[in-house]
Amino acid sequence: MKNNIDKPTVTGFGDEWGRFDQSKLSIEEHQKLFDLYFSIFPWDMLKPDATGFDLGCGSGRWAKLVAPRVGTLHCIDPSSAIEIAKKNLSDNSNCQFYHSDVDHMPLDDQSMDFGYSIGVLHHIPDTQKAMNLCVKKLKSGAPFLVYLYYSFDNKPGWFKLIWKISEFLRFFVSKLPHNLRYYISQIIAIIIYLPLAKCAYFFEKLGFEVSDFPLSAYRKHSFYTMRTDSLDRFGTRLEQRFSKNNIRRMMENSGLENIEFSLTVPFWCAVGTRKIFSDEQLHYGITDKYAAVSVIIPCFNCTKTIFRAMNSIATQTVKPLEVILVDDASDDNTLTQLKLLEKSYPNWIKVISLSVNLGVASARNAGWEIATQPYIAFLDSDDAWHPRKIEIQYKYMKENLGVILTGHNYIQIDEIDLFKNKSHISIDEDLVFYNVSRKQILFSNCFSTPSVMLRSNIVQRFPEGKRYGEDYHLWLELCCTGMSCSRINIPLTFLFKDSYGEEGLSAQLWNMEKGELTSYQALFHKKIIRFTTLILLLSWSLIRFIRRTIISSLRNILWS
Repeated sequence: MKNNIDKPTVTGFGDEWGRFDQSKLSIEEHQKLFDLYFSIFPWDMLKPDATGFDLGCGSGRWAKLVAPRVGTLHCIDPSSAIEIAKKNLSDNSNCQFYHSDVDHMPLDDQSMDFGYSIGVLHHIPDTQKAMNLCVKKLKSGAPFLVYLYYSFDNKPGWFKLIWKISEFLRFFVSKLPHNLRYYISQIIAIIIYLPLAKCAYFFEKLGFEVSDFPLSAYRKHSFYTMRTDSLDRFGTRLEQRFSKNNIRRMMENSGLENIEFSLTVPFWCAVGTRKIFSDEQLHYGITDKYAAVSVIIPCFNCTKTIFRAMNSIATQTVKPLEVILVDDASDDNTLTQLKLLEKSYPNWIKVISLSVNLGVASARNAGWEIATQPYIAFLDSDDAWHPRKIEIQYKYMKENLGVILTGHNYIQIDEIDLFKNKSHISIDEDLVFYNVSRKQILFSNCFSTPSVMLRSNIVQRFPEGKRYGEDYHLWLELCCTGMSCSRINIPLTFLFKDSYGEEGLSAQLWNMEKGELTSYQALFHKKIIRFTTLILLLSWSLIRFIRRTIISSLRNILWS
């Protein structure tokens, strides 16, 4: 499995901290910077002998002021800067050092009293995964402080435009050799950082509000800090930015609660505590009987089937931590039934009501938007799951963190056969997981939606407003852009209607065919497939459509 690390970025930070080991930073400024980042950290929660970690410790500038407050501090960094940290913290005997990335932190899960990562996780390819791994190291109720670059969501449009221009410059500078990027960053510090910071300071003295003035945050900082941050900003190859809502969602997905954001610079600095699970969850054991999964069910006029679907979730051997029911503007009493379910299980079931019928794609996206767990499983309101579906699928995805999406086989049954089929499916033998290739997914939809479990932090979503083939559209985009998708060779979903030939959504053969054709066209327009491949896929799809139409017609003749 590919490690969650960008090696050129790590090498760049080793070079940065080698040049700026913070030895020239004054004690007063060091303390002021520390207070800015750690102002919201709940020090009163820590005992004098508390044990915690600093992920991405760099030169050890934060650890220098944290170490005297705690019992043991584990300093972790994947770059050569770990040697700088050892030197700077040589007087702190309670510090332990690890040359390690986030995937290989040498700490036991649920063993830390606190943790923090300042200005690091946004330089890691999968920030959500990195945060998840950090939170796993915390004891229940332990605090975690994080600072991520923000996307200027609290700034005016012109400010964001200036940033976009600077981002264009950063893209080229960061690709240069270390010495050249260093010298250019220092020139930027001289001709941009220093003048703008001093201008902000001058205008503030005149009584002006300068919070939106570019680089005003540096108006009271030393030129040494400006030089350091200029190299950090323009010399780093991988940089990601997140809105306040993005950060809150990532923290919640990682298992943090009681989230608090700093109200002043630096934005966004946030702290949360690892969730303390309910007595029931503790009784069963969260790792054994519950899975960090949000189940999303789009609902439309489903009063006759929703309880069957919910029963198949409630009887899972490993239950999801959250179920989200999305009423897609039903015109019967479906919403009333969903509200009753929510009232019966207020801490487990959430209900969303859409005012206009938007279709299953938009309904699933609406549920996805409020999902709090790192994994999402989809179920349709008229289908059901095998009792071990989540147990098997979740275990596989937790053991294979590089896999983005998994699915499995399904069987079509009627109500009478439901329990018989549940008990006769062989689970423990011949359990095979295999990777779905680009070629396989292009020529055949390998995943029925009720079989899918995926990671919630991906940016792709179901195409809004698309009512046919919306699921295949998403699976294609994921599998054909290099994301790892796997399939299990056992049926863990029970469908209560034919794939085609009956009335209802599945019977709309031509609409479904158009949905598939437009999905292929979307891949071509996004330059994921070539024109020749598009023509081949369109031809193949139409041949299969003709075949399905003939089979459907024959079935109708035989049934009539």
